[in-house]
Amino acid sequence: MKVKSLTERFLEGLAEAIDSLTVGTSPTSFNSSIGVLSSLIFTGSTAFSHGYTVPLLMLLMSFMLILLTHSPFHMWVKIPLLILMWASMASAPLPFMMPGEPVAVLSLGLIELRATREGVDTMLMFVLRVVAAAAIFTSFTFVMGWRRIVRGLQGLRVPRELGMLLNLSIIHIPLFLREAIK
Repeated sequence: MKVKSLTERFLEGLAEAIDSLTVGTSPTSFNSSIGVLSSLIFTGSTAFSHGYTVPLLMLLMSFMLILLTHSPFHMWVKIPLLILMWASMASAPLPFMMPGEPVAVLSLGLIELRATREGVDTMLMFVLRVVAAAAIFTSFTFVMGWRRIVRGLQGLRVPRELGMLLNLSIIHIPLFLREAIK
């Protein structure tokens, strides 16, 4: 029996998560345009918020939305966790770059790195906003499904070509991921 590598398992999990976005769990009476507009407003307000309140509320709201609609939680949580990993890696230098009073000193031979409280706060705020914005958009996508997202964009008068490109990319991304595994 062949043991799958970490990369193969990750790519397969990502392909499954994207495949699960095509179904949607919302009732057909739900207006797609209102759902898309709501998801864009919530995502934008979370991404550009100041303070911890709005991102934490959006994380809670996205969690409740997934639970109340009986969407697959284990598939949904993969995407925010992936975003958490990437945002943490991207913002890791911030505590050492921001000016301020050092709260921790890390000595690496001749190099001494000083982490500041302002840098740590900036890093935490960045990661929280990115993860919360991704979580709320992903929860709306899980509830609506990609086809209803595309219909909602068409209802908002987004150019038809853009909707068609989005539809094609969502169909082909899992195929490309599975080919990459091979």
